[in-house]
Amino acid sequence: MKQTRKKHFRRNKWNIAWFVSIVLVIMTLEVLTDASLFKFSSSNLEFQSDLLKVSSVFAGFLYTSMGIMAGMIDKERINKLNKGGYLDNYFNAIYISISFQIMVIIISVIIILRPSIADFYLVITIEHIFLILGIAFFVKSVWNVISIIEKVRNS
Repeated sequence: MKQTRKKHFRRNKWNIAWFVSIVLVIMTLEVLTDASLFKFSSSNLEFQSDLLKVSSVFAGFLYTSMGIMAGMIDKERINKLNKGGYLDNYFNAIYISISFQIMVIIISVIIILRPSIADFYLVITIEHIFLILGIAFFVKSVWNVISIIEKVRNS
């Protein structure tokens, strides 16, 4: 059990580092600047609708990226990397980003259906943090897919 956890951590160290870095940047910006990232009112339904659409587009692109990655598994070099567990970092970045985007979608739908929930500062803050983290992992996922495509083209 301990060996599995150690292997999982080793294979996802870059995802963990990326997550911690983004959270630290958000916290640093909040502490060092007077302009808070979350001060503006997000309770208007048009904004929530736009946020819902944007998150849905990100999630769609991530599912497409996952399909591209799954389609490349049959390549010999990529299959060897997958069997060795080296693609876990790539797939997990996609899974993490999709999870954050789905959470933003859920929160946006709840706020659209029950606008009074938007009065809670914590709900809006969590929604925005999930959005930022989702976009950050989206960027990492795109970077990873480009890297895998280059490996396929070079083999």
